[in-house]
Amino acid sequence: MTYPTISYFIESVTGVFVPLPIQTFGLFIVLAFLIGRHMIKEQFLRLEKLGLLQAVKVSSKSNKINTILEYVFNGLISFLFGYKIIHIIKNY
Repeated sequence: MTYPTISYFIESVTGVFVPLPIQTFGLFIVLAFLIGRHMIKEQFLRLEKLGLLQAVKVSSKSNKINTILEYVFNGLISFLFGYKIIHIIKNY
């Protein structure tokens, strides 16, 4: 059986329909990325412990203007995402 959203899966298991806006395909894509990140991190730590990889220290030479521009840009992007999320929740 296929489930377009998590709500249909919960309904088939429990018999109670809970309207959740989580798509099944997107959820599993996100889970694949998170599990992949975890596995890669563990492998890098293991290889570093064995001595096959070595840590490198990088010095950052950023000035104050670049830092301020990054904060402004990140604030704008966060505002746009937050604005869309509120719209999506209100119109679900």
